[in-house]
Amino acid sequence: MKQARSRYLFAANQARIVAVLCAILDSSVWIAAYRFSDFAETGGTYFPLYYSAAVPCKLAVLLVFIGTVRLSNLRRIWPFYVPVVSVVLVSLLMGNSTLEGIVQPIGAIVSLLMTVAILSGENVTTYMKTFGVSCLLACATFLFQLNFVPLNSSLGVWEASGRYTFIFGTQPNLGGEVLFSGFVAFCIARTSTMLLVALFVLYFVSLNYMESRAALLSLLLAFSMSMYVDKIKDFTLGTKAAMVGAVLLLLFGFFILKHDRIADIFLLNDEYRGAGSGFVGREDRWRAAWQTFVSFPVFGAGFNYFGREVITPHSMWLGLLGMMGFMSVFVVVTIFKNGSRIYRTNTKTFFMLLSALPMTFFNDRVLNLNPYPFLFFVVLFLPRDALLGAIDKLPRRVRPGTAVRFGRHGLRV
Repeated sequence: MKQARSRYLFAANQARIVAVLCAILDSSVWIAAYRFSDFAETGGTYFPLYYSAAVPCKLAVLLVFIGTVRLSNLRRIWPFYVPVVSVVLVSLLMGNSTLEGIVQPIGAIVSLLMTVAILSGENVTTYMKTFGVSCLLACATFLFQLNFVPLNSSLGVWEASGRYTFIFGTQPNLGGEVLFSGFVAFCIARTSTMLLVALFVLYFVSLNYMESRAALLSLLLAFSMSMYVDKIKDFTLGTKAAMVGAVLLLLFGFFILKHDRIADIFLLNDEYRGAGSGFVGREDRWRAAWQTFVSFPVFGAGFNYFGREVITPHSMWLGLLGMMGFMSVFVVVTIFKNGSRIYRTNTKTFFMLLSALPMTFFNDRVLNLNPYPFLFFVVLFLPRDALLGAIDKLPRRVRPGTAVRFGRHGLRV
């Protein structure tokens, strides 16, 4: 008995080690961030290098810890990657794709497959905590550079019209993606309420500096939904109604007294980024994405057509439609089908996916190794025992005092 327990602990430790290493590779792309020459040309000079190194490194980790790999975890992903690979091949044959247009989506899918293959009830919390810590370090780096490094310098953030970039002058939207993903990871990792509140305040302030409004809205949704599931969900209907009513009354009063401040936070009256700016020029981008779909209706225009031939769409859904045509229907169906599966298994994790809606509407990232949307797809394809491992409370059918652990085939009592 003691020897069997020792073998189980050794396997569990291996599963956690590989989860830590994969989470670092998945979440730490921000360390490759570096500006180009000025604010107008911000970007991560070393992102392609990081992307090209991350996948081989993760493969090496999985080969070392081959015993932690569970190929059965991947059975739900084929309806997602088959249409993507089909579009890549067709766009290659039609001459619409460059090398980047082939490598980026394929590399992202391979990396996604490897991460999902190692996640289980034994290590999903470890993976999410490590992911969250990495993003927290990115936030700390941003705040340090903002307060202690001269603005518009090679080692600091840049500023233009009151908007600050992310670290080393990279795009503010990248900062929003990193911080939002890190917060979601902490929520799924069953982080204490006090720490979540502190992280929310810290990230809210940071996102306000970067004016990353889609991430700000998603952060508000994630925090609200997390608090609902953790603190309110099990209350009686009357108590929930009273609490919701009180919150709405407070929000209404705050809006009446401080509506100018709210407008300032979300830049509703801003000349260039306000309500009259056509969603900061996104209307033109959305129109261009639709026209791209009309021009390439079946297999789309390929994964790096936007930004090379046409302005980027700034919407995941329209981006999918333009890049994949009607083949994107299979991807969308897979997203909704797995969302329904997660809702039936783990309500909180489902709400964390739902909180990304503003990001999907106003952000065009679909398949790359940035923390968002990579974590979005990792969560979407989590196996059942990993979803159970992320639940704060045990299922009611399990009696108190009963020994519970998560094995290779799910919940064991």
